Amino acid sequence: MRLLAARSAAARMKQRWITLPYFLNHYKYGRHIKWSVGSVAAFTGLYYLDQEFYARTFQRNFRTIWNGICLTLDYKLNFQPGKDIEAVHQRSAERILKVCQQNGYVLPLIIHHSST
Repeated sequence: MRLLAARSAAARMKQRWITLPYFLNHYKYGRHIKWSVGSVAAFTGLYYLDQEFYARTFQRNFRTIWNGICLTLDYKLNFQPGKDIEAVHQRSAERILKVCQQNGYVLPLIIHHSST
């Protein structure tokens, strides 16, 4: 009887995806804690790989895409025909310059190389 109970406990342990302490498995939000811990670990690993092996490619791409979205929204919300749009152009130019400086001027070099 005791051997059978030990086997069933071992079988239950194999069914778990992540082994956490008892109170987390039976806690109301245990599943959410598992996913949160797993997500943080995955993003930390991806950040390390990007930092060490991919020369910050994902960071540069995300920064460029995010600022492109911000530029689009800035023009969409603040552009009105008949009004002076020099302030919008100035903000956009400053934002693009900041992104190019943070990215290490990689994008203008690529554009220049592809245009010649």
